[in-house]
Amino acid sequence: MPRRVWIAIFLALVFTLPAGLGIIVVNNSRNAHLLGDPIDSLNLKTPHKSAEHIFDDLGFKPQDIKRNVPVPRVYLTSMPESLNDLPVAQKKRLFTATILPLVLYSNELITEDRKKLEELHERFKQNLRFSPRQIAWLKQMLRSYRVRLNNPLSQKAFDELLLRVDVIPPSLALAQAAIESGWGTSRFVQLGNAIYGQWTWSDEDDGIVPEQRDEGKTHKIKAFEHLLASVRAYSRNLNTHSAYKQFRLMRAHARHAEEDINGQLLVHGLIDYSERKELYVEELEQIIRVNRFARFDDASLTPKWWQAGNAP
Repeated sequence: MPRRVWIAIFLALVFTLPAGLGIIVVNNSRNAHLLGDPIDSLNLKTPHKSAEHIFDDLGFKPQDIKRNVPVPRVYLTSMPESLNDLPVAQKKRLFTATILPLVLYSNELITEDRKKLEELHERFKQNLRFSPRQIAWLKQMLRSYRVRLNNPLSQKAFDELLLRVDVIPPSLALAQAAIESGWGTSRFVQLGNAIYGQWTWSDEDDGIVPEQRDEGKTHKIKAFEHLLASVRAYSRNLNTHSAYKQFRLMRAHARHAEEDINGQLLVHGLIDYSERKELYVEELEQIIRVNRFARFDDASLTPKWWQAGNAP
């Protein structure tokens, strides 16, 4: 699609957005996401009717998506309200349309880092010199992915980073989002953009106290400024926490065998995500199967607007 058409669509959206609709505008400063996603956002609640109109105008129908059909780069800052007022099929469609672009964008950022990491790994294997900037980047990656090694120029450091810096299958991210947020209707996601119900014990984190928290417990559900921050934190959690090492090993094995990274396979690496253990994994499998989420594992975002003129 020619660049001028993409610009026209963008301007049309900007000047016709209904009141109360929040859409993230991504600042593409290189590598800035290592310290936090550089975005500006309208942190407003999104009426479900407004959100539906935006996705409909873009022709985005999750139920019809096929391999190589790009997903529009529309990132809502908050979950549409009153989802429970919608019929089940319509609620699921709007939920999927809201979460999928965020998951794909998060994976896009991870993929950029992984590509750079692989390039540096090749330099390391060839005994080539590293610039101070490259070394600083590797040190930042070690800190960001919680790898407790001081020397970034070691095979062990590269092995551990390559195990962690990798994508989350969209089918799995959608299924977990559906469970943890009640298909976008939970109090935590509506009040604090907490899609995945991540716990926090830090006084520095904004959080929501569970209404049925057991006596003596002090945890809160971590709140986020916008939905994208919640997705990014979820991805980082699966890629760093010791409880999900099996998930990362299974993913690495699939890569080594040149197999697809799919949620139906990797779901079995998340048995420790919930106290329900096997029952939780079985529920994830069922949600992926019933809602045909596996078809999203091959999905990608539309070209960035400045690249659209060169898009096929």
